Amino acid sequence: MSTGEQAAASDDSKSKIKQRLELVSWIAVALILAGLVVVVVGFAVPTHYEEQDNLTARQNERNVIYYYQLRKKMINCVMAGIVLLTLGSIVLSSALSTNLALPYCNCTGTAAADKKPAADG
Repeated sequence: MSTGEQAAASDDSKSKIKQRLELVSWIAVALILAGLVVVVVGFAVPTHYEEQDNLTARQNERNVIYYYQLRKKMINCVMAGIVLLTLGSIVLSSALSTNLALPYCNCTGTAAADKKPAADG
């Protein structure tokens, strides 16, 4: 393989890698945004209940139990949102660091093109 063919193959493989990195970056941004939405929903839902005098004791107890269960679900919702935020941030940082390191990479992306032919003598 000549030097010109290797350079063309290297440029082609780097453009494919850049396209994949762009897709991965958009997926990471979507994960971050989804995590933000889930966290905001988890904090926006009211989970505190104050007993009211005009209701019976059973109705107040039913409401207390309902809001206790709702609070547990909203805590889980917030935790899931934090996990999505963290996952999206990790994926985005790895994609960006790979994108920054790509100009310094002299690989062609294929194992056959990276191997040098053995000398015959």
